[in-house]
Formats: sequence, structure tokens, C-alpha cells
Amino acid sequence: MPFINRIETRAYSRGTEIVERVKEAVLNLYPEDVRESVNIATESTESHRNTEIIVVHAFIENRQLCERTFARIMESLSDQDKKFLGKTLPQRLDDQCVLFLRIDKQASFLGETRLASDSDVISVRVHLREYPRCLRSETEAFLTEQLQ
Repeated sequence: MPFINRIETRAYSRGTEIVERVKEAVLNLYPEDVRESVNIATESTESHRNTEIIVVHAFIENRQLCERTFARIMESLSDQDKKFLGKTLPQRLDDQCVLFLRIDKQASFLGETRLASDSDVISVRVHLREYPRCLRSETEAFLTEQLQ
């Protein structure tokens, strides 16, 4: 049975945004008691128009904390988002058993979790593992069960 061994989140803070609020939006995806275990960092870069962008990157690697975080995200999604996620699951899962989600950054800042419909997102990568190797079909079945 697959298990989650790493969750990565990433968001961009553009010039008109406050970096601390973007960090808060990212951390809101993690359960409150897990947030102290989240590794978070920022990196400065430039856009093609030479404006500063701060990349906020956070991750956890503890299996139990990852599973609790994933459960929290799934529980927080609306039934409509879960249904859409179920339909698009094959496109969201790569051959290395990494699930890709795009969460609405503004909603997350306000304490809500929903799939993004625009480009202002928190990118989430959920790394699933299984020994001796992760099989896509079993991972899809596992994720479909989590959406129930």
C-alpha cells in the first residue's frame, strides 16, 4: 500500500504582495500542530520584467505528519473539488508517484482550502512511496479512496 513520505508547497510573492502573508497562506495548508515541523525558506528571484519575486518553499518529510497534512487537505476540499480531483487524477499523478495540486493562494490565506481556478496558486507536490517500487495503478486506487 502506498504511503506519503514528503509534501512540498511553493508559492510566489510578487511585488504587490506581503511575503509574510504568502508564508501564512502556505502554512495554512498544514495542520496547526504540524506547522512547527515544517521547513520553510524563501528565495529572491526576478521576473522577465525585472521585478522582484520571492519564492516561498515549505516541506515536511515525516510520514505521519505528511499523512495528517494530506488528510487535512482532502477533508477541507469541497465535494465539487474532490469530484474534479477524482476526474483529473491521471493527469495529476506522474510516473514517480508524485501528485500535483494547485491550491488557491488567496483562499488559503483566509483559512479555506480549494483548488485554484487562476494563476495565483500554492503548488503542492505529494510524494507517494511503496516498496519495492511505487506502482501508478495502486497509487491511483489509494488516492481515489482518500477522496471518499
